[in-house]
Amino acid sequence: MAKIVLGRATGVLPPLMYAIDRIMKKHPDYEFVADALLERQKGDEPKEVWVCSVDVYSGPDHLGGISFGVHKGKENKDGEHPEAFGIFSHKVRKQRGDRGTIITTDPAAAVRHALKVLGKKTTAHLAEDLRSDVFNGLGGISYWHTCALREMVKYNSDEVTVNFIEHKLFGAPLALPKTFRFEEEKKGAYEGWLAAKQMTAATEKNRAPRGYAVEFLRNDYIQVLDIEKHRLAKASGELNKEDADYLVCYKSFDDLPKYLQDRIAVLKIAAHKDPIFNTGVRTTEKNEPLHKFYIVSEADIARHPYEDTTTV
Repeated sequence: MAKIVLGRATGVLPPLMYAIDRIMKKHPDYEFVADALLERQKGDEPKEVWVCSVDVYSGPDHLGGISFGVHKGKENKDGEHPEAFGIFSHKVRKQRGDRGTIITTDPAAAVRHALKVLGKKTTAHLAEDLRSDVFNGLGGISYWHTCALREMVKYNSDEVTVNFIEHKLFGAPLALPKTFRFEEEKKGAYEGWLAAKQMTAATEKNRAPRGYAVEFLRNDYIQVLDIEKHRLAKASGELNKEDADYLVCYKSFDDLPKYLQDRIAVLKIAAHKDPIFNTGVRTTEKNEPLHKFYIVSEADIARHPYEDTTTV
């Protein structure tokens, strides 16, 4: 049975409700979740809160959404932006470039477009989108942490520390006493750079990408993409097989393999894009509804490089 989750709103805007009602008749299993609210007031009357945008789900899967309001992409003959419907989904993105939204002032046309573009993604689509989102989240982390490390060295007069960092960054000769210890600030900068370098190496184009892309869905569902298996499926032309083993959906955190549980538990409390050596990185902000993570592959677990040279 379809349902609408309104949150703290008092109702759905009538034009939007019209579209939802008709989509419900075709897809009674869909769930409509309030995404954006609008306050309206007439004269001295009390303000009313309305839902002006909803996300559409089928079980844990996000299908897209429908909104009603002002869209910059739609103008009338007077150059004004009238209120209009906006329909967005992964299918629209491929048809309409970067805008990703079909805009129309016609309610019947909005329903037709929604019925056409709101639908479950194939396994191949889900996997490709998840891989792309996580890899985009990894973009720049190695550069950022390298810059941070160089700044630490730049303003430090400790020649021994400089010698050690130059050895790690540029392969310069190393001459460190066994008893040398990092100050916490220097150690943190180096740890971040080291973890970022590990993850960048595992996803470079000239290497076979490895690791796991993890996405938290609604209702405690978790989706895990084995990146190396996904790459091999693409190379062999088996990406669209119905029994694809590269993408697995788990019903709860407790169902995940312990290897992933341990690393996700660490990353959940780590800062956004703060990579952890031999663990991974959280590629989304904490306030984003669908958390995404990159987890280091078991094959890439390594000893810490300075374990043999110094005591930390």
